[in-house]
Amino acid sequence: MDDDPRSWNRVRTSAGRASWDRSKAARGLASEFTAGQAHFAEAHALVIHVARFHRNFWKYARHHKAYKAVFMDSAHLSQSFYLSATHLGLGAFCTASINDVDIGERLRLRPHYEAAIAVNGVGIPDTGRNELDFRAEPYDPAASRGLLMGDTR
Repeated sequence: MDDDPRSWNRVRTSAGRASWDRSKAARGLASEFTAGQAHFAEAHALVIHVARFHRNFWKYARHHKAYKAVFMDSAHLSQSFYLSATHLGLGAFCTASINDVDIGERLRLRPHYEAAIAVNGVGIPDTGRNELDFRAEPYDPAASRGLLMGDTR
């Protein structure tokens, strides 16, 4: 795989539709960037939130909570990402559980000046799989031990 980040994903268009060409190496890199969360490697595209601290800290000069504003800005971008993806009928995710050191090295970020904060992903939902379809059911710790409600064995 080429080290140039622009070559990690290639998009082919035909008759107004895009198809994504994701190599095995690109999927491995996506999994590595999302700290081993392999299910995120199935996304059709990843967007890495990179903060340039000096652009934020001028606004919050010498303020002890300036770093929190960086995360809040990333969260607002992520919310817009979700809304846009939903509008287009795409699935989306956001994770802050990322391998920021490796991302920084790959993107040639300068430590202490800029850093990866989060990763958003987007893709066409796979209607044939339902692995992450969560059902809202009350958690019963006794049932998880094989006991019935009210049984104190």
